[in-house]
Amino acid sequence: MKRKLIPWITIQDGQVNVEELRAKLQFDLYARGMFNDIEFKPLSEANVDFVRLSPEDLGFSTDPTTEEFINEAFIAEWSAQNLNGQVLKFCQPRHAPMLRAENKDQIQFSVVATHMLLNEWGKDSLFVIERTVLTSQGVIPRMKWGTKTLAIFVLESVT
Repeated sequence: MKRKLIPWITIQDGQVNVEELRAKLQFDLYARGMFNDIEFKPLSEANVDFVRLSPEDLGFSTDPTTEEFINEAFIAEWSAQNLNGQVLKFCQPRHAPMLRAENKDQIQFSVVATHMLLNEWGKDSLFVIERTVLTSQGVIPRMKWGTKTLAIFVLESVT
């Protein structure tokens, strides 16, 4: 049965004062380098809804690999089969620091589902929001993610 998800948080995806944002955040070394490479020019000044889902929420009963879980084709197919009038999409890299700044009470480890970014060592990485810090997680395609690991996705309404 198809369902509707309730957004976890909504942020304004408008022009960002990068220096003010940088001053609000605590980074690990790798996330700081990734932050410096982000393009902060959104296509519109719209509100963006986000949800946090685990592999278990997405139907995995065993720990999925990065290729299985952080995968646009899988997310699109899952949305079509399970959501009514909504679709999950990858976040834009700029969303990770914006989410960290907006949600200061975030305690749970949450990976921000985006296309892979290169860290300062040239390794594929994803942003992670963990307690008060924006960190990075080096990833490989066959890396396993626990079924309870939370990932943040954009939630869009479709007609």
